[in-house]
Amino acid sequence: MTAGDHEEVLAAIAARDPDAAAYAMRRHILLPGERFRRLFDEAQDADGMAAKA
Repeated sequence: MTAGDHEEVLAAIAARDPDAAAYAMRRHILLPGERFRRLFDEAQDADGMAAKA
């Protein structure tokens, strides 16, 4: 989540563009979850490798 995400959502709302606002909000909510999931998976993999060593 970045300030740019917020600016994108606000700009779409200010432009009265509901499709762009919905898209920006969806990205704002979903992308951080994907990043955290990837980090979590990497941490689990690292733990598994450490346990085997």
